[in-house]
Amino acid sequence: MEPENSSNPEPTSPESKFTPPSEPEPSLPPVVARPKRPIWPALILGMVVVVGFVSWRAWRVATVMQQAETEEREPARLPVQVVEAKTAPIQGWITSDGQVEATRGKHLTFEANGEITYLMRIGGRFLREGDTVRAGQVLATIDDRTYRSDIRSTQANLVVARRARDQANSRLVQARSELQIAESDFKAAKANLDLAKSELKRYETLFGENGEAWVVTASDVDVRRNDVAQAQASFESAQAAVESAQQGVRVAQDDVATQNAEIVSASSNVVNARIAREDTQLISPINGVVSFLNIREGDYWTTQRIQASGDYQSIVESVPIIVVDPNDLEVTVELPAFQGSRIKRGQRAYVVPDERMSQATVTGLTNQMLVELSTAKGNVFAVNPAVTPGGRATEVRVDVATGVANLRVGAKVSVWIESENTPATTVLPFGSFIFRDRVPYVFVVNPRTNRVERRAVETGIEGLQSVEVLSGLNPGELVVTEGRNRLVNGAAVEIVEGNP
Repeated sequence: MEPENSSNPEPTSPESKFTPPSEPEPSLPPVVARPKRPIWPALILGMVVVVGFVSWRAWRVATVMQQAETEEREPARLPVQVVEAKTAPIQGWITSDGQVEATRGKHLTFEANGEITYLMRIGGRFLREGDTVRAGQVLATIDDRTYRSDIRSTQANLVVARRARDQANSRLVQARSELQIAESDFKAAKANLDLAKSELKRYETLFGENGEAWVVTASDVDVRRNDVAQAQASFESAQAAVESAQQGVRVAQDDVATQNAEIVSASSNVVNARIAREDTQLISPINGVVSFLNIREGDYWTTQRIQASGDYQSIVESVPIIVVDPNDLEVTVELPAFQGSRIKRGQRAYVVPDERMSQATVTGLTNQMLVELSTAKGNVFAVNPAVTPGGRATEVRVDVATGVANLRVGAKVSVWIESENTPATTVLPFGSFIFRDRVPYVFVVNPRTNRVERRAVETGIEGLQSVEVLSGLNPGELVVTEGRNRLVNGAAVEIVEGNP
């Protein structure tokens, strides 16, 4: 190759041909020319790229056409989630809010007006809530001087009545004694009369039928007749004496009865006076604990302070003292009438405090969680057969058997009553059903064809998270739980996990 500066030679003049030779220039290293690259590899690479791109496009078009043909031949499968029908126990529950009450308790109130002169002391201090009391203890009294005076007056009247009865009893004894004497005289008079009549008859026989004097004379017969007349008079007199004595006994008996009645009346007056005095006292009827105390020594009490009507809180705040047995509690609930008919005595019940129910509301309540959340257990022991006029509800009482120490009188709780129980049956979750005209249906997946069948089923007990299936489904079959609203009978499905 030639040097780069020789590519454009300058024109030479004639004078240049005769220019004397110059001094030789220093020698330069020779320039080596690079060989030119051939272009055929690039052409081959370009052809390969073009052929590959064309082939990829052809494959892509063929794949799309094949998918289109496949979709035309086979419909799209809908993604669904399924659950297997199982055999398991199930319980039906009825729940309602209730209130804890003491089975044995008493609202103690004064039935008289006056100043509170005594309030029980324990360890040198006045009585207060939470103190334990025994049956028969006087907890508080109001001024009872008038009532004590009435008791003394009635007791004096009772003493007078008893003395009068004793006197009446003495008169009765005397009357009975006189009756005995009169009866004795009556018997003697009757015997004399019988003897006189017998003598008269004998003398008349001896005197003769024609009046001839055989052994006795007529004078003797007259004497015997006179004896009979005297004996008859004595007999009648004795008989009258007996009747008089009997009348005396009856009068004495009536007098005794009257005096006994007076004693009964006087005794009743004493009892009434004592009862009236008890109206001034608050006496604990049971062994228990003071739950409410709304009085102090020195206060003036009037019965108008009692609020008989109103809410429960107003009532307990107006009653002087309330004593309850904290070891014997019950829970009262009111259920709608249609649910109350399903409640029977002896059914199991769980008591859950309101503050614990919030956890179940968030996470969903299961049988196991219900047992864990409940602080007390018991059984239904009373079901009111009548319906409350105002609420149209059935009142149910639950006897707390275990967990009494975890409850407080007056607390609001939730009560769960096990109304039904089947030990082994086919069950499904709640989200497995669709309803058409109030008839429950399920979609059953055939695992061989991956198609669903819509079936009408009969349901039974509704538990906390599952429903009993009485007919239309067998254990082990797969039932759609998610994605069922898009399905029709015979639809093709694809079983997936997670949200479909």
